[in-house]
Amino acid sequence: MGEIGAQLIGLAGTAVAIASFQFKKNQIFFAMQALAAVCFSVHFFLLGATAGMALNIYCIFRGWLMLERDRGRAWSRSRWAEIALYALCPIAVAVTWTGDWRAVLSTVGTLIGTYAMCCGVPRRIRILQVSLVSPCWLIYNLLCHSVAGVLTESFNMVSSAVFLIRLRRSGAPTAPKANP
Repeated sequence: MGEIGAQLIGLAGTAVAIASFQFKKNQIFFAMQALAAVCFSVHFFLLGATAGMALNIYCIFRGWLMLERDRGRAWSRSRWAEIALYALCPIAVAVTWTGDWRAVLSTVGTLIGTYAMCCGVPRRIRILQVSLVSPCWLIYNLLCHSVAGVLTESFNMVSSAVFLIRLRRSGAPTAPKANP
């Protein structure tokens, strides 16, 4: 398929990922994110970046689990489901490990993103996205020559920063209130 084909598939993933943020319902958001991860899995495979491919396949699973949480499935909120989620990330990379140190960046970013999603606090998710998750993936994408990945993470960082600015200007509480 070649470099241009790989980039075009990645750009399709970028378009789907950006569009996913326009939906109010979490179920549609998670489904769109899973579709973007499918595109990015193929994209990274074609670029020869197996860690990126494996982690995007992992993100499909993570999105499904978050969807099940949103649907109120008790098992998806269990400690075992969360432990499995954290364990599968490095396992996915280990299975595809080629000795490429760049995989460490994307793995760390994905694990932090998983932690943020499991917390479920919008402000925390955005802070971690803009400060750690996207920068890890941005560097990985630059090193792997993923134009679509760079665009996606740049968008994610700007979008998260805008959310945080709007939250602060609105005067809304920036952290959940503790129960007395």
